[in-house]
Amino acid sequence: MQRLLPKYGIDFEVIPRKESGGGVISASRVRKLLENKDFNAIKEIVPKTTFDYLQKNF
Repeated sequence: MQRLLPKYGIDFEVIPRKESGGGVISASRVRKLLENKDFNAIKEIVPKTTFDYLQKNF
């Protein structure tokens, strides 16, 4: 995307991914923690509203 979009006049800016515990925060990581019911770890890497939703629904 970084090479392709500017060819069409579209500005492109890379935004660094958020990191926690030495790794990037990804949906895959959150799903794995959720699978293991590790809500303490989830709470450290997601916004409060997301944590509240996950805790209530999983």
